[in-house]
Amino acid sequence: MTSYPDWLPVPVIAWIEANRDHPEHVARADLIHQIAADPRGKVLWSELTKRKPNGFVYPVQRTAIEGFCDPPIPTDETERHGIGLIFVFKQLLHIAISVHAAKSEAQRAQQAEDMRRRAAWLRTEADDTDLIPNGAGEIDWRMVAAGMRAKADVLQQAADALGVYHLVVPHERENMTGIATALRISTVTETVFGKPLYRQSAALAEMLTGEAVTIEQVRDLRRNHKVSVNFRPRRR
Repeated sequence: MTSYPDWLPVPVIAWIEANRDHPEHVARADLIHQIAADPRGKVLWSELTKRKPNGFVYPVQRTAIEGFCDPPIPTDETERHGIGLIFVFKQLLHIAISVHAAKSEAQRAQQAEDMRRRAAWLRTEADDTDLIPNGAGEIDWRMVAAGMRAKADVLQQAADALGVYHLVVPHERENMTGIATALRISTVTETVFGKPLYRQSAALAEMLTGEAVTIEQVRDLRRNHKVSVNFRPRRR
């Protein structure tokens, strides 16, 4: 087992270890390690795991847990909190992938279009898969189709996030990648845990982009632009 910093939440470590051999994790191993082990990440995880006498300072929001957790929803607060932490880590990974992959305006536009085409293709394949009698070949084809739609939703969300990047960040700013990244991180923390955490979002954005971002820049953009987080696979 890889060594992890003591401030990284146990549920996040367990999720990383459980998916260690997944092809996508193998391909992104360096990026996952950066998000998990970079000391600049401590400000986020230490804040989200703060406790008070009767529970967590930042409990998972009901609408959020219902959005990204399949029923039955856990009733244990610690388990619910762990699921929320894992979701935040996965969102950070998606954000980091888009930051590293998008090298220029043209590349970002092309990448978003490619993601939308792949998402559309997956939904078409899922519809075709629904026509196969379930259990044929001893395969649960309904589950296969659901997996295709879930992947299509992730691709669509990533494409939409690239669009947000263009809409909200003034292009004359030298740190526009950092600001856009901080905006997305802040949106995730507020959606899942009820707080925008401007300082922590700015720190994580600098970690992922190498661009310094101020708390004021994140706060101003959050007040003037509405960004949402999608949870469920879309259905045609």
